Amino acid sequence: MNKLPSRFVEYEMLDEELNLNELISKIDSSYKTCIVLGTLDAGLTYKTLKKINTIASRFRIKVYCMPTAEAIKSLGKTDEFPDMPVYYTTSYVIDKITPASMYIGREYKKRMGTAPSDIVFKGFESMYFFTKLLQKYGVPFNDNIGDNSNTFITPYKIMPIREKKVLNFFENKFLYLVKYENGVVNYE
Repeated sequence: MNKLPSRFVEYEMLDEELNLNELISKIDSSYKTCIVLGTLDAGLTYKTLKKINTIASRFRIKVYCMPTAEAIKSLGKTDEFPDMPVYYTTSYVIDKITPASMYIGREYKKRMGTAPSDIVFKGFESMYFFTKLLQKYGVPFNDNIGDNSNTFITPYKIMPIREKKVLNFFENKFLYLVKYENGVVNYE
């Protein structure tokens, strides 16, 4: 039973194979079509995107994927998904031309002999961020975890995650929306 408003239709893939005819039967061609692909398996996401791409221009389809779509390197190819924008969220975008990022890259290469991976940037900034909070506020610094004055690559919006009023953990709720269209990436 569809619990969504009438303009929205739920289609559940019961196995790992998209039935294109079933999907087409659910699409109203008088509207642009937005598909939310809720699988965490990047391989399955890629396979499903390839199938959807065959009807994308006909139904003006755009697809929103889970963050694991970041692993699909071919999203950056101009001919992979023509005319079908593909979106996913990420909490981390590395702008490698900022002075701080360039400094990290230069120092890492000097000491390690190779260019840093994204994990190096993430790890360095996380350690820097939390060390500065510790220096500024001492222990505990939880009440001041929203202080973003020491971020230089990624904005943080760290929020407590509670279950039945009990603190479970803190999570960065700041997200970028990554959009690939004809192989070109944009961040929103």
